[in-house]
Amino acid sequence: MAPAQLPLKSTTFSTLPRFVMPMADWTKDLCDHHMPAPLCEKLVRRAVTAKWGLVSASTAAGVIMFVALLNTVLAPAAVRPKPPGAGHRRSRRPLVASWMKLVMAVWVGAIAYFVVVQTDMRLDYFIKRLGRIAMSLLPPLYFLTLRPSPLPRTLYLQVLPLHRWLSVVVLILSCLHAFAYSYYYYLNGVLLDKLKNLNNFLGIVALALYLLAGLTSWLRFKKYNLFYFVHVVNAWGSLYLLQRHSRPRSNGYLAACLAILVGQVIFRVYYTANSRIRVQYVTNTLMLVTIPKAQLPQRFWAWSPGSHVRLSGPIYNPVNWFKSSHPYTIASLPDESDVKLVVRKGNFPLKLRHDYSIFGPHTALPKFLTQQLNQGKIKRVLFVAGGSGIAFSAPVFRYFRVHGVELRMVWAIRNPYDVKVLKLLQLQDEVARGSIEIFYTGAQAMDEAEDIFELDIFDGCADPITASATDDPHRRFRDPLVRQCAPHMMHARPHLDLRLKSWLYGLAADDEDCCCADRLIEVNEQSREGALVIATGNPLLVKDAELWARRAGVCFFQEEFSM
Repeated sequence: MAPAQLPLKSTTFSTLPRFVMPMADWTKDLCDHHMPAPLCEKLVRRAVTAKWGLVSASTAAGVIMFVALLNTVLAPAAVRPKPPGAGHRRSRRPLVASWMKLVMAVWVGAIAYFVVVQTDMRLDYFIKRLGRIAMSLLPPLYFLTLRPSPLPRTLYLQVLPLHRWLSVVVLILSCLHAFAYSYYYYLNGVLLDKLKNLNNFLGIVALALYLLAGLTSWLRFKKYNLFYFVHVVNAWGSLYLLQRHSRPRSNGYLAACLAILVGQVIFRVYYTANSRIRVQYVTNTLMLVTIPKAQLPQRFWAWSPGSHVRLSGPIYNPVNWFKSSHPYTIASLPDESDVKLVVRKGNFPLKLRHDYSIFGPHTALPKFLTQQLNQGKIKRVLFVAGGSGIAFSAPVFRYFRVHGVELRMVWAIRNPYDVKVLKLLQLQDEVARGSIEIFYTGAQAMDEAEDIFELDIFDGCADPITASATDDPHRRFRDPLVRQCAPHMMHARPHLDLRLKSWLYGLAADDEDCCCADRLIEVNEQSREGALVIATGNPLLVKDAELWARRAGVCFFQEEFSM
């Protein structure tokens, strides 16, 4: 008697391209005429499911490369000036992000197609496909967590939205896979038996870890240590659980994920040094942390201005691998003998005579910006810094000064005694020269509901009454350095006005008179060429500075950690 043949509905896919091979063709290639129908069906299902898993993984790799290409092409364009009044974008990161939204929409449509195509309207095919595609998306998901990002001209924060979105997709596919299988087993009356299977149970544990990671993502700003711990446990533990759970085995995808994790560990160990730090309190909330460069390997000795490092407990203690590190901008230049960090007192206590691991340094200034500086294309730069953002502005300010760039800085602080850090950062002469304007708000003198680091933007010049220094600085401030800076300190919210805009355009503006509005009508693109605004610090301050720069039609850049 001839063996039973597998019934197929090949006509469903008869109009599809040859690449999307009809099920009947898969059967002819994989099964001979003497093979039992159930075995043939199983082989076909595995082959088709594996194929669309590879297609999903390849598509993900293509999308990531496309995003890298967008960053390479659009990053320089995002800081180009626009005429005043023209439409503006918030920064080079959102410029790429706007394109990324379109990429995400197309990608989610492709994944939906990969899930349903060639399932022959069979529930078991559909369920298997859900799990396989979720598994195939794990390597790109892990790749997007690499810090710093290996993609050209791409910071980790720029691909972080893509990582979050892909995490949601993997979680949804995994949940559908679990619920659909439970329903399938329930229909066949074997649900309890399948739940007793150890490999199936491990799959449920892996899904629980993913759900827990998703829930803690909502708490990452309030409970970041918990968020980080759960994600580390999930990243490593789920690989073993899924290796036991997946059938047929997905060792290739899991091996790729493991290689990414191991590579990240090796990279961190290689670029980490352990050292004891010196802590000097500038005020009760602001500290200057000094790390002797002689205690660090030579690969730490050369960094670009504005780079940052990450501090953590010693990595030779396994517990610290489950705790997040903390980024701090290097406030010194590479030719100095010490690495200096300006640190605001927070949740990560820094103590004397304690060992810390220093990971880095990592570049913050993009290459195209330093290239423009070396080519003499940057003429005037206005720095807008808030609080400890002076750590980034100080070395970049001094670096630009060496290249002959005209510089001004607006620095917003809460405590007027924070200005003592300027001497430690070698900027006290710039204050005396009038290049740095200091705005101190003083928590006791401001409305607590008001954000003290929000910029005031004036279409004209600021009222000298609302932006005046204290009447008697010698009586008010006891510290000699603070009294020296007092004539350049204003007890008001920071502001940007017509006077600074005129200076950026290269126009002569009288600080006392500031009657230059009529001259701004004659400003053309050539006048704005070479003008740049760099902002760092509080997000609201950075956003306001960016808005002001775009309205003025000048280039804008904000500090972004590459970690």
